[in-house]
Amino acid sequence: MAATETQRFKREGERAPREARGARPADPGVGPGAVPSLGLLAGRAIVGFVIAAHGWQKISDIGPAKFGQAVLAPAGVPMTTTVGWLVTLVELVGGLMLIVGLLTRLAALALTIDMVMAIILVTSKVGLISPSDKPGTGMELNLALIAGFLVALFCGPGRFALDRVLGVDGRWGRART
Repeated sequence: MAATETQRFKREGERAPREARGARPADPGVGPGAVPSLGLLAGRAIVGFVIAAHGWQKISDIGPAKFGQAVLAPAGVPMTTTVGWLVTLVELVGGLMLIVGLLTRLAALALTIDMVMAIILVTSKVGLISPSDKPGTGMELNLALIAGFLVALFCGPGRFALDRVLGVDGRWGRART
């Protein structure tokens, strides 16, 4: 038997892959199984809800322009009103998109960039956890949210997402062969 007779260029002495030996594939569906997809849904929903709440707070309580003047201007950010609106909309709309699983990877990327910039401009001066005698938060919330966004970015939305229904995320929209 030649060393390259099978699909995977099997070396002599190696066994053929399980599928080639006649075994049934583990999951004939698309994307991850139902249980991992539930985990992706829960993670997307939780981090999406938290970041959307931050965006909503900026719109309803603070106002994007005031947020820009109070938080971004002292950090040296130019065009504070415009950037304040951009941050607010990225957080609100991006969070809602994560919750429903619409353009999940794009939303996760935008939100990751948003949180990295928040760490660089604002919370890096405080540290990981803010001292108990000073108001405010440290980087811990930003880092936890980034972790959730990176899971959504690299793992995708899972089965329970509008991306799958609409066929937007090609990885989950194709059947395995």
